[in-house]
Amino acid sequence: MRVREAIQQRRAVRVYKIDPVPVEALQQMLESARRAPSAMNLQPWKFIVVTDAALREALKEAASGQSQVAQAPVVLVCLADPAACDRMVAKMEAYATNPALPAPMRESFLERRIPLRDNAQVRRTVAALNSNIAIAYLTLAAKDLGLDTCWMTGFEESKVKAILGVPESMQVAALLTVGYAAEPVPAAETERLPLADMAFSERFGQPFPGGARE
Repeated sequence: MRVREAIQQRRAVRVYKIDPVPVEALQQMLESARRAPSAMNLQPWKFIVVTDAALREALKEAASGQSQVAQAPVVLVCLADPAACDRMVAKMEAYATNPALPAPMRESFLERRIPLRDNAQVRRTVAALNSNIAIAYLTLAAKDLGLDTCWMTGFEESKVKAILGVPESMQVAALLTVGYAAEPVPAAETERLPLADMAFSERFGQPFPGGARE
């Protein structure tokens, strides 16, 4: 399957067959996530592969009883590690001392490193934003392998951490259910904003070719 086809065909699936997901397929999905881009190669993501029925049932309760969490044969618990920002800070400090870079760029690195080093909320936000890229890769890799997913952010983070022993320093970015759809996946696209609402040419508000309203 081409990437464009996976993007077009991916849908959030909430009803799954009981068929197990091959370990090899999960390995390929995780390898795809490992190759996702991130700012300054931050790579703040970590994943817990949950197949145990009792754990999935507990995660379901932590997710307000959403049935797909227990029904899907696999739940990937996607974590974001704010401590990874320390690597970004170290790179910024190294770049700031590189005489080959323009002075304004070196000064920018020195300024931008401060919130990444000292502001806990900024560190959480940066870690989560970059981890979401890897989660998107997981969904597309799954579709390419004939699997379906549901990307979920509706859960009590503290309960998920307690169930799986996740360190308090990390954050739970998402739960991703994985399996084979039990019902035909609708071919029709779910409601999407028109291209004209999000794509512009040269300046904000100037229509992009092909995106203009009729």
